[in-house]
Amino acid sequence: MLSCYVVLRSLIQPYPLLLITLVSLLILAWRRHKYSKSWLVSVSVLVGMIWFLSTPIVAHFMLRTLEWRFERLQKWPSSCQTMVVLGGGYYHRPKEPLSARLSETTLHRCLETARLYHQFEQPRILVSGGQPKCDRPGPSLAQAMRTFLVELGVVETDLTLEEHSSTTFENSRETARLLNKMQINSIVLVTDAAHMGRARNCFEHFGILVIPASCHFQSSQFPSTWTWFIPNANALTRTDYAMHEWLGSLWYWLSGSI
Repeated sequence: MLSCYVVLRSLIQPYPLLLITLVSLLILAWRRHKYSKSWLVSVSVLVGMIWFLSTPIVAHFMLRTLEWRFERLQKWPSSCQTMVVLGGGYYHRPKEPLSARLSETTLHRCLETARLYHQFEQPRILVSGGQPKCDRPGPSLAQAMRTFLVELGVVETDLTLEEHSSTTFENSRETARLLNKMQINSIVLVTDAAHMGRARNCFEHFGILVIPASCHFQSSQFPSTWTWFIPNANALTRTDYAMHEWLGSLWYWLSGSI
């Protein structure tokens, strides 16, 4: 009885309801033969792909292919005294142009950075993130992250900002320049587990040795069997994130960035 309730609750969400309605209309179109077969096949394939990519089981395994190599840092490397945390985005507040709201990924990265900072003798932290949209007034992502990290108990003088990057490759390039000036060639890198592979490759491209400190694991919990193939918007977002990382890594490789 409980399982039926879980399935029903999953089906009556806005996204699956819209997708089920679309599939129903497509079946009706096939039965009435109102459209050409090639058009119906094309639309059916498109709808099928949307359904497939929106299922929790697909999102789980796509993220798992990125995350399985990494884990949370449990022991601080004795040869490293610097931690680099990458920004993951933020949102401007229109009525408060000098403030910003950190995105979910950035919050996870800052929380993990603060945890490591307090647990392992307060290492120096380099915060990387520029201003996503230069036409809007407001702080850089690094400045917004610094404010949050200070609220989490990080001493402000232990923070160094890199404020000129807007992509992972630029994060690594601009941060590597600062690290070279500081004569540092190894870092503890904090970012999402799914993002760690691409980020580490970028830093190593510039000769920086990376010790991964992954966070925000999204495939650690296997989805409920009753909802494996029931599409939902959250699963589609997670699939999109995984595809972004795989395509980003492919593009960086083809362009010689990693």
